[in-house]
Amino acid sequence: MSKSDVKRIIGLAGLAVGVLAALLLTARVGGFIESTRTGADLRATLSELDVPVTAGVITWLPSADLARPMDPTTRDAIAEAYILGLDILDGHVQLPPDQYAVHLTGAALRAAQTRSSAQAPLQRTHTMRITFHSADGQVVELEDSALSALAASGRLITRTERAIAVLVLVDGVWHLRHRVTTDLQTDLQPGP
Repeated sequence: MSKSDVKRIIGLAGLAVGVLAALLLTARVGGFIESTRTGADLRATLSELDVPVTAGVITWLPSADLARPMDPTTRDAIAEAYILGLDILDGHVQLPPDQYAVHLTGAALRAAQTRSSAQAPLQRTHTMRITFHSADGQVVELEDSALSALAASGRLITRTERAIAVLVLVDGVWHLRHRVTTDLQTDLQPGP
């Protein structure tokens, strides 16, 4: 074996070790990046919630001209996220405070963290219309006309409320971000 052949073999072995080291380094960096990504906590996402039976009945009105068409599956996911977010804000669903961020964000999250418990309605119905859906599909604004009935001190209280809500899509999950009541009417009826 000549001296030049030995040099070639040593050079090829060094090249193979270098390529192997580069592949291992790339795999380690990729694993580190994957482990530090932000997103929903799987433990909170996969836990079951005690959602009240009074979550509500939803009627959808025709939507305004949207930049992006709304498919029924997405509309149902938005409705579920809105109703659950509304129940959390109203104190009807009890969650540990560290799980609020799984369903709420922004102003709605801050409001849930400072609210007190309320009485769950006996019945609640919603008539909703989507008024804005961003072109990238990440932001939705909807109008909600809600009618709720609850019993207090032997009386029936009905509440008609109009609100505008903004929901955002984060890691594949819709979050209630903001809700503003634009009109509220309350009717107190004597009990039986």
